[in-house]
Amino acid sequence: MRLLHWLSIGGLCVSLLGCVATVQPSATPTAINSSQEAWQQWPVVLTDSFRDNRNKWMVGPFQYDNATGRMDVGPELYRMEMKGGDSLIYSSVAAEYLVDREKGFYASIDAKSFEKVRDTYGLLFLSQAIDNSVTINKATNFYYFEITEDHYRLLYTNETEWKEIITLTILPKNSQKEFNRLAVVVKDKTITLLFNGIYLTDIEVDDSLKLGTIGVICGAYGANVTQVCEFDNLEVRKPE
Repeated sequence: MRLLHWLSIGGLCVSLLGCVATVQPSATPTAINSSQEAWQQWPVVLTDSFRDNRNKWMVGPFQYDNATGRMDVGPELYRMEMKGGDSLIYSSVAAEYLVDREKGFYASIDAKSFEKVRDTYGLLFLSQAIDNSVTINKATNFYYFEITEDHYRLLYTNETEWKEIITLTILPKNSQKEFNRLAVVVKDKTITLLFNGIYLTDIEVDDSLKLGTIGVICGAYGANVTQVCEFDNLEVRKPE
């Protein structure tokens, strides 16, 4: 099995609050409006309850330097687990399904992190990776809607560095659940973030990512990481 998407960010993240500082592509906060809620009427075009691996997620054991772990689909969810490395992020994409920023899409997933201290997990989208065989640090651009402890943010990678589009922001009080529903609505240059059905923010970005895949990320910051994440009920909607 070829190596999965992988990135050690120990060199970039000396501390949780100091991981990234440069803001690119350019981003401008906007207010939510009725047109951005139109996704509720969009038809569902893809679902995955992870009973099988029809969407070709990364599966099986892995080892990289001192880190080991495995990813499993089924029987009822997608599970990612790892231990032994420093500041690790692992990702996996639904390899054969593309979303289009200009046409618009909604993507959501239920996600759970077992290690709550300095954890990182969430939803990646518009990834230029079309399979699970390339390491992140050699791979492609994508956006990452990250949950870390009781905060969220929006990150972007352009192959060589992480960039913070929305800075670390505290989640609404008492909004977290055992499984958290993370969702993004993307239409043209506007990205809207939702958490357990609660509107967090929306922002306009200016970059060249037009098509890409949907995926998930699991990991933790710090030394000698041990982490487990579970994902379920992926849903993608598109306007007619």
